[in-house]
Amino acid sequence: MDKKVLIVCETGISAALFVSKFMEKARDMNADWLVDYSPIHRLEKKLSQEDYEAIVLSPQVVRNEEKVRQLIEQYSHPCKILWISEKDFAYMNIDHVYEEVRRFKCE
Repeated sequence: MDKKVLIVCETGISAALFVSKFMEKARDMNADWLVDYSPIHRLEKKLSQEDYEAIVLSPQVVRNEEKVRQLIEQYSHPCKILWISEKDFAYMNIDHVYEEVRRFKCE
């Protein structure tokens, strides 16, 4: 597995199409990625079960940034937090978000 990516949204409903298209893009690019998603209220459970290199947050969860950072620190995840811009989310700019995830390296 090259990368483990978790896409987080407010309730899980709003990001369903975005996640589906992101997974399709990863498959089309032959990326060996585990792509998972979670509503914000299940984030702690997800982090306790898997080590993700990238946590990609939808615009709706911006207000939970501190909570996300605390959970990452609590579970000692060496991951990067990436924010999906409102414009990329609204227009389903999957290519741009995919490239952002592809380019970073965990340290």
